[in-house]
Amino acid sequence: MEIQGAKMNLLCHYARRLISFGAVLLAGIALSVTSPGQSLDPQKPAPLQAGANTGTVDNFGGANYFYFWSGPGETTITATYRSMSLLGNAMKSDLTVELYDENKTWVSRATISSLKDSSQRQIIGTLKKETKLIVAVIPPSGGLVRTGGDYTITATGAVRFDKPLSATDLIVGTY
Repeated sequence: MEIQGAKMNLLCHYARRLISFGAVLLAGIALSVTSPGQSLDPQKPAPLQAGANTGTVDNFGGANYFYFWSGPGETTITATYRSMSLLGNAMKSDLTVELYDENKTWVSRATISSLKDSSQRQIIGTLKKETKLIVAVIPPSGGLVRTGGDYTITATGAVRFDKPLSATDLIVGTY
């Protein structure tokens, strides 16, 4: 009886490990295929892409960072934000979008408040020469309850975008 029980425990152990490995593998494939290329590291922002760049931020995950090239000429950054709900109830929260140059010699901020519907803000500026700009999408801070929501960032005007990150560059670890 003991040998049969030990074999059964060993079989259950391997089955659990195989199921866990399969779940991790599927999650990794799904993330690498659908991830829009966000970076959680301000020192290594992800390249912003032409058109709508969408994502989700919350106070437990931290800010998302992007970069693009702007100038010479006028550039418009449009940010749209819709806060998440809690158990189906709308929650008011604020999203801060920061735009700054690579050396952080200047910073421009826009705060977007959302209760139920999405809200939008723009940052408009003119640059005399081509400059690498960093966009930080900063979720609401603090709290014991998860707050945040979905955002869309679009850059138009005198802008240039680098190619997107590869699938292996998109893998982010949280430990």
